[in-house]
Amino acid sequence: MPRWDDLSAIVLAGGRSRRFKSDKALLVWDGEPMIVRLVRLLKPEFATVLVVTGPTRRYTAILDVPILEDAVKGKGPLGGIYTGLLASPTEDNLVLACDMPLLDLRVVSLLERERDGCEAVVAEVNGHLEPLLGIYKKSCLARIARSLEQGALAVHDLLASLQTRVIPEARIRAVDPELRSFANVNTQEELDLWRRQEGGERERDLDYMSLLRSGV
Repeated sequence: MPRWDDLSAIVLAGGRSRRFKSDKALLVWDGEPMIVRLVRLLKPEFATVLVVTGPTRRYTAILDVPILEDAVKGKGPLGGIYTGLLASPTEDNLVLACDMPLLDLRVVSLLERERDGCEAVVAEVNGHLEPLLGIYKKSCLARIARSLEQGALAVHDLLASLQTRVIPEARIRAVDPELRSFANVNTQEELDLWRRQEGGERERDLDYMSLLRSGV
């Protein structure tokens, strides 16, 4: 029985990884691709785990959860959220980016406890909202559809239009003092920095791009 049997997890893995020479979701962390690590963490805890991979379905050879291509192409993270919510079997959903290797489930627990009486729950970290680690209700779909039609693709703008509950940084730090859950990886330098801070040596790159070429 999952811990959250009325909550689905939607992993957004459709980014283009422009600052990497390879697919960011396949970067190795602690011996496995980040997308594999994250899905492995989430599966025992959630009713359903969905992975949204952008304009085409990817990672089918290394993941054993439903993989979705964008329902509306070329709309960035907002399009990914829309796709995930459209396919989700639950009203409440955790939405998160695929490049968060240090996710602490205590942060998820804090967010999900605040989900009643609002349409979205997100944290405020360093003075900014963190829209790609938050709870979104399926009832947001109509609002997101209008935003997509209007070309208003900023997730922050969506949150401003919803009944959004913001969890202050102090409450997040009470369960995740160093805010490690919000450490994402946008450059090779950031990846190396987080690896060093975790106390490990730089890991040998594994050729997961070959898996992509073979139909992952």
